[in-house]
Amino acid sequence: MEKMAAVSRPEESYFRTDFISSVRKRAIWLFILMVIQTLTGSIMQIYEETLSSFMILTYFIPMVISVGGNVSAQSSTMVIRGLATGDLKPPVLWTILRRECSMGPILGIMLGLIAVGRALLWAHSIMIGLAVAAGIVTIAFLGNLCGALLPLLFRRLKIDPAVASAPLMATLMDVTGVLIYLVVTINILKWVEIL
Repeated sequence: MEKMAAVSRPEESYFRTDFISSVRKRAIWLFILMVIQTLTGSIMQIYEETLSSFMILTYFIPMVISVGGNVSAQSSTMVIRGLATGDLKPPVLWTILRRECSMGPILGIMLGLIAVGRALLWAHSIMIGLAVAAGIVTIAFLGNLCGALLPLLFRRLKIDPAVASAPLMATLMDVTGVLIYLVVTINILKWVEIL
């Protein structure tokens, strides 16, 4: 459980581990995650000109970030649980991947409808909503795929699948989610000549 929360396992029980050791073990993980997360700002800086002239796109970034992290965490949790209980064995691994790859776009479409509704309220534009929704569908697909693949990959490499911790997965999905969102959305809006 500690690994899934990106917390190093204490050598002793919670109350027997001294305060400084606990802080140090947590801080190491948080430092690594924060360094990775700085890439999100760098990606946004690349698209600064477009974002500053088309601010509506920035309003969807929190939604996009949560979709990637939440979808990947759900998928990862289900696969790790299945591996731990013995429900998921090698003959069914391809079935898992097919199932998760199918589920991602469906979840993305459902969540994308919320983005369409928000775009209609904020920008009175169905095209902006559809462009944002396309980004969300792509992110949900990737999140589900990564959430399923990482634990399977780690198990194959004989690494505890719980190492694919939810905070690490969420951080990676934040960075890739913002990049995918901006690339997909901006390219669609340029294609339909809104940008």
